[in-house]
Amino acid sequence: MIETTDSFINCLICNAKIKIRVYSNPLHDEYNKPIVKNKKTKFCSKQCQKQWQQSITWEDRVGSEFAENFRIKMSKLSSENNPSTFPGVSAKISKSLSRYLKNNPRSGELNPFYGKTHTDEFKIQMSKSKKGKWSYNIEQKQRQFENTPRGSNHPNWKGGISNEPYCINFNKDLKIKIKLLYSNKCFLCNASGKSLDIHHIDYNKKNSNITNLIPLCKKCHSKTNFNRKFWEEYIKLKIFD
Repeated sequence: MIETTDSFINCLICNAKIKIRVYSNPLHDEYNKPIVKNKKTKFCSKQCQKQWQQSITWEDRVGSEFAENFRIKMSKLSSENNPSTFPGVSAKISKSLSRYLKNNPRSGELNPFYGKTHTDEFKIQMSKSKKGKWSYNIEQKQRQFENTPRGSNHPNWKGGISNEPYCINFNKDLKIKIKLLYSNKCFLCNASGKSLDIHHIDYNKKNSNITNLIPLCKKCHSKTNFNRKFWEEYIKLKIFD
């Protein structure tokens, strides 16, 4: 029979006394150390445990070296064993998810979080927990950088004209005038009551002629940054339709 005796430790949060069992036989390898059941005992209550978990980062809890090695390990597993990277699997997953969401909608009142909001304390806590952390490790970030088309390799490359300054006439008064001309509505989706950008139809920043400007909501404006030739022709046809 293993010999044990009662001992006491202090709670990490409130410093209250916690009764635990320790090995009492001097010949035992774990002499005077907590028994297996009490090895992880550090708090007098779940409230104290929760308070401690909210006040310490994961790195401080497990150690920075372990945390970094764990991230590298999981990153490797994710890149090598992710089934969605296999040919055909990604499309299959997308179709399956679309079918599931169609039969089990989760928008509006059907969303579990509908009508709820996060507390200010939770927002501050989440903000602190994410500060100084990358979404990717160095290896993933480098791979993403290499796979992202840039400069002349990008399909929307126009010789660097996006870095050119706007025409001096493209000012606040002109923007207001364009919005009023179109009744403060998005030219493409006709949405009103939204923040509107002023879009250059021919994508030439120096051409601020009133016939070359239209108001677009944020969503429509982002769409026109792709397949520019199509959008330029489409908008011109719609204006003169």
